[in-house]
Amino acid sequence: MDPRSLDAPTVLREAADAARRAGAHDVAHSLYRRVVPLAEHLADRRERVRVLLEAGHVEMTTRRASGGTSSLDEALGLLRSASTIAQGRERLDVALSLALCLDRAGRMDLANALLTSTPGLSRWADSPAYAVAAEDRLALRALALEKSNPAESRMLLADLLSRVAPGAWRDVLVTRLARLASTKPRAPGKPR
Repeated sequence: MDPRSLDAPTVLREAADAARRAGAHDVAHSLYRRVVPLAEHLADRRERVRVLLEAGHVEMTTRRASGGTSSLDEALGLLRSASTIAQGRERLDVALSLALCLDRAGRMDLANALLTSTPGLSRWADSPAYAVAAEDRLALRALALEKSNPAESRMLLADLLSRVAPGAWRDVLVTRLARLASTKPRAPGKPR
């Protein structure tokens, strides 16, 4: 299918989503770059959030031709845009995705501040369809559980660490894991 033949934002979003789910990340990336500017024309606000969230995750896994690094700045921009319109449950998805992107960009202090200021993360128990990479699903779950279940978060981070290649994000994971290892277990029934 020639991506230039797709015009309506809904059709573009569906094609981008199908390409993303099929693992055709380059095609998905190209289509999301076309649909994001049109997202404001989608009738449903939730669809607009979904487009920005999915595009942000595709962008995180897309390699730039110059240097081969992820397009993290663009992903951060997409996720920040999503955060301005997200409501209810969507806010958790967007906040966790934004924290993950900040972690990957080596901005752990901002990721931690966002996680601290986002209520209800312990209720997030999703296997997000919008996450492109399996590592992202693990990371999102680990971030969501950091405060409410540090032991499970440590286990997920250790698993994630075994899958991630050396680099800046791996260093952040090591730091996050070490910080959690020093966390004292909370007494049953005592809130943090």
